Amino acid sequence: MGVYVALMRGLNVGKSTRIAMRDLVPLFEDYGCEQVKSYVQSGNVVFRIADDAIDELPGALQTTISDRLGVRTWIVLRDLEAMRETVANNPFADLDAPPTSIAVAFSRDRIAASGFEYVGDPEAIPDRVQVVGNDIYLYLPNGFSGSKFSPKFFNRDLGATTTRNWRTVTKLLEMMQGVADTEE
Repeated sequence: MGVYVALMRGLNVGKSTRIAMRDLVPLFEDYGCEQVKSYVQSGNVVFRIADDAIDELPGALQTTISDRLGVRTWIVLRDLEAMRETVANNPFADLDAPPTSIAVAFSRDRIAASGFEYVGDPEAIPDRVQVVGNDIYLYLPNGFSGSKFSPKFFNRDLGATTTRNWRTVTKLLEMMQGVADTEE
């Protein structure tokens, strides 16, 4: 059994995509997931599942969420080790920045631009972006509004992504570690 997080794209960002996270938990359980826990209203679900069942899970859940809850989404999965690597690889960890100014765009697909780096003009556009593996790290001291690096930018140029701020990323890793620690 492995510990995973499902990061769902586009939930609760508009009136037509509103669902309660408590409604997601039984859907995951229906597919054999255990210790299912949701976090905040943006579509984050931590769970344990047999490793041989993980490959079909995203597609099956996307269909079920659409059919039962009327919301179209897609899912990016990360296992515990990948999430540990995401946190360890943060190129902006040395910045004295609030966790809300750092984010990670998680890619569903392999990113061809691994190693891409953008460093803006600190006075004009202070944003910084760096791609490491399948993760796009963002330092946006003024937030997403006004930044050219909106979620739409990454979906258009780098494939299917879903973004979480650093506080959420570290909380999800903490939750995943808690599920792993309860392993028998």
